[in-house]
Amino acid sequence: FSSYSGVGLHFLRRKQGVCLRQMLSEVGPLPEKHPLLRFWAREILLGLRDYLYQCCQELTEDATLAHVYVHQEGSRVLFQGLPLGGRRGALFEELPECGPENKWRNGFEACEARLASMWGAMLLELLRGEKAAQAHPPE
Repeated sequence: FSSYSGVGLHFLRRKQGVCLRQMLSEVGPLPEKHPLLRFWAREILLGLRDYLYQCCQELTEDATLAHVYVHQEGSRVLFQGLPLGGRRGALFEELPECGPENKWRNGFEACEARLASMWGAMLLELLRGEKAAQAHPPE
């Protein structure tokens, strides 16, 4: 931990691990009653909750299983390479209240709903073994 001009900067060494999306593409989806599915789903949810309560930066894109890494034989779940942007909660006067630029507002409730939908997409990917975009191709 370092501080510069009253701003806390955290420097964490990147942990080793295996990308969960890559692992699923190699071994296939997990059965619904598999203990690892339940454990990983809970750990991913807790990680998203920690982001909601503790992180001050916004997500510029959705978090996916490509950002979830498992470590120590699957007993540790880590988020790495998340697409973080500016400070969360900052609303800009020049942007309209709704529209493509503000599909998701940075407030607590909207961010919580966005994270819940990300978690649901990750669960579907864990169960199906494919990205959500590939699961439902446009007709």
